[in-house]
Amino acid sequence: MKYVYVLVSRSNDCYAEQTIVSIYSLRKTNPGCHVLVAADDDTLKSLTGKRSRLKDIVDEFVCFDVPVNYSPVQRSRHIKTSLRQEISGDFLFVDADTLILGDLSGLAEIGDDFCAARMQDSYEWSVDNPQGMLKTYYEMRGLKEYSGVRDYHNSGVMFIKDTPAAHELFRDWHELWTESSTQFGYHKDQPALWIANYRKGSIIKDLDGKYNLQATAPRIALRYLGDCRVFHYISTARFLAGFNMKNPEFLDKMLDSDNSAELDMMLADVKNDYLNGLYISTNLPDWIYSPLVQIARKISERLPAIDKTIIKINNLFHKKY
Repeated sequence: MKYVYVLVSRSNDCYAEQTIVSIYSLRKTNPGCHVLVAADDDTLKSLTGKRSRLKDIVDEFVCFDVPVNYSPVQRSRHIKTSLRQEISGDFLFVDADTLILGDLSGLAEIGDDFCAARMQDSYEWSVDNPQGMLKTYYEMRGLKEYSGVRDYHNSGVMFIKDTPAAHELFRDWHELWTESSTQFGYHKDQPALWIANYRKGSIIKDLDGKYNLQATAPRIALRYLGDCRVFHYISTARFLAGFNMKNPEFLDKMLDSDNSAELDMMLADVKNDYLNGLYISTNLPDWIYSPLVQIARKISERLPAIDKTIIKINNLFHKKY
């Protein structure tokens, strides 16, 4: 079984660094594993300096052809939804924003074509939860019905067999995502996967949540923390904003060759660090879901002051775990 990462990165982001740390944790807990990184040509050319350490810990690189006009997000999703057509053999796909904390070899015994953990996401923001994402996706395509999809799976960790059924699902997923991204400017890959799976009769089978503990959903994540094998901290989420793996300076320091002991200590303390910094949402008022607040979130990247204000207001209704 291969362990597959997708990497689209430039020198001004920290995705390569996150991937290096994730692979380090994978090799520490699963020695002898075969690691493959799927990337675009620009990413491979950017692996210089400390980032070049990735070349020392990866067994195989596969360079994907990606439309030149695609943004980095589109490039990443294009590669991710094309994996099954380009990589031979069974594989476990793992997002870069993960830490591997236990043995994964048992997954090779799975007989199903496609397995993924259920969505554990308990965001209060409706646009980020499964129904909110699907509603946005359907409305952009001019469709009204989106409630038929019930089988929500997270695409951050996926076990994929080299079977006709898995190939067909990936083809549909890639086509749906490409339509969503190029025609409607909606780049999230999850809704397209949910719909492709639904159309295929829900062939994705459940993966135990311990193989994809989604840190943004503490109420469910705590069930799997004790025997967690894959800690998925979800780098794009506001949740756990102070988590070290989201800190570029920390990541850069971890790439120093003499910091392996500190890196091992960080991995050993992940579960405690999660508990110590955990915030669980309590009763939020209805106005938190108002259109005005949602609009403010959408423009947060351009007006960070508004975003920070909303986060502070939101935190008033949270308590520390």
